[in-house]
Amino acid sequence: PVYAGVTTDKDGEMRIGTTGRGCYTCAPDSINAALLVILDWTAAGTSIGDTLRPAVVIQNSGVTTITAATIGWQVNNVAQTSVNWTGSLATGQSDTVSLGYHVCVSGYNDIVAYLTSLGTLIDDNAGDDTVSASNYTCSNIMSGTYTVGDTGYFKSMDEAVNVLNRCGMGGPVTLAFLPGTYYMNVTIGQITGMSATNTLTITSYLKDSSTVVLQRADDASQNWAPIMINGASYVEISHVTLCGVSPSSSMYTYSHGIMISGNSEHINIHNCWIYVPKAFSNAVTGTAQNPVYLQGAGVRDVEIHHNLIEGGGCGFYVYGGGTTSRIADINIHHNEVGYIDYYTVYMYYADSITFSDNQIHQRRGNFTVGNMYNMYCYYANANIERNIFDLEHVYYGFYTYSFGDTTSGYN
Repeated sequence: PVYAGVTTDKDGEMRIGTTGRGCYTCAPDSINAALLVILDWTAAGTSIGDTLRPAVVIQNSGVTTITAATIGWQVNNVAQTSVNWTGSLATGQSDTVSLGYHVCVSGYNDIVAYLTSLGTLIDDNAGDDTVSASNYTCSNIMSGTYTVGDTGYFKSMDEAVNVLNRCGMGGPVTLAFLPGTYYMNVTIGQITGMSATNTLTITSYLKDSSTVVLQRADDASQNWAPIMINGASYVEISHVTLCGVSPSSSMYTYSHGIMISGNSEHINIHNCWIYVPKAFSNAVTGTAQNPVYLQGAGVRDVEIHHNLIEGGGCGFYVYGGGTTSRIADINIHHNEVGYIDYYTVYMYYADSITFSDNQIHQRRGNFTVGNMYNMYCYYANANIERNIFDLEHVYYGFYTYSFGDTTSGYN
């Protein structure tokens, strides 16, 4: 946008309105009115029957003075009465025009405003004549089962989480995905009303993990996953595939199937297929590629069980904050873990960890096989029992440092 005192760009051209070219701007059109923004259309917090009174900002982005305009508008694709504006706007000047009013209905209230005429003038640029805004009005706080998919109650996970954040939870909520592949990088934080009674469940409609794939949507350059739980509690994920494979890149800085961080507590993940890339030409080392990522001293009471977990250099990354701030109460059991190159579990600053009744298989095949550290336990207190390790190339079966340490009050 134009700042006071900066009226020309780097080349001396007049700056008008908003430009996406930084210190440069396009030469102004001879005749051009633009709608900049819709005002007084709150995104959320409204109830059924509340009245919104929207207004729109019109600006002269051309050279010729504008003295008249007609603005059309619609809500939820229903045309409203057009508004005729008169006045005098020289180059760069703007005015606010009231459109009328709208009574909120349950769900989305989507508004679009657009210029239909400039009196006797003809607009040279129609590309800046339309603006839009969205409101979501809650009929009540959410409770029950909602399908997600093209024909579902929600079209996407992003939409479902957005509505949950706006409306809150009044009972247990289940998001049941219809069969398909869904691309996402969704963060689930604490939602108003979430509790031991009002739990959030994410699952497949058919209770079959092969029918629903929740796949990361980014290029794998960010430390993201398809689902990232950050500060939420009482969340259950079951019977879905969590895929850390990028749809747009084969270069992986990070890959995760699920991430849990912040003050996240009481999380249950079961009967899922969780995987990241598992066909690298060389063994993957380090901890940037892992299907299950748990990080932070605020993470408590997480149970991961009866899943198929595959790929990466590290099956489970379990990392606290320090010797006196540890991730704790993590129970990993009855999982099938395969295509692992370097660590089965990398636990660091961890307390009260149970790793039991799992089957682990080192990746093999036509590639440069790595040497595993397998169970890496550093300032960690854990019960590791009744597991089956199918390993061929190993540095250490168990690598421990200050294992069972109680000097900081942990045991």
